[in-house]
Amino acid sequence: MIKVAQNKAERLMMIKEIAERNTLKRNNRMNTLKRKSKQSLEDVKGINHSKRSGEIREPVQGENVNYWTDSSKYAEEYYGEAYRATTGLDNDWGDY
Repeated sequence: MIKVAQNKAERLMMIKEIAERNTLKRNNRMNTLKRKSKQSLEDVKGINHSKRSGEIREPVQGENVNYWTDSSKYAEEYYGEAYRATTGLDNDWGDY
């Protein structure tokens, strides 16, 4: 059913109702996102802080294959000539 405001007071009441509904929806969405975010962080850290279980899960073990400790080796391997051409000018400040 479509509501039609007949005067300013009705129009303001409709605006207020819509704003309250939207606020409730937003709060529900934000609470859901916060809950999921907290759970994701707990999963990553391997700790479950919920009062229900009381268990501590082990963090995921293993090597991060995406992590390079030697950035120049990574750049040389994957970028080669472009890396050398760019870094070759790093210390060439010249006389300007």
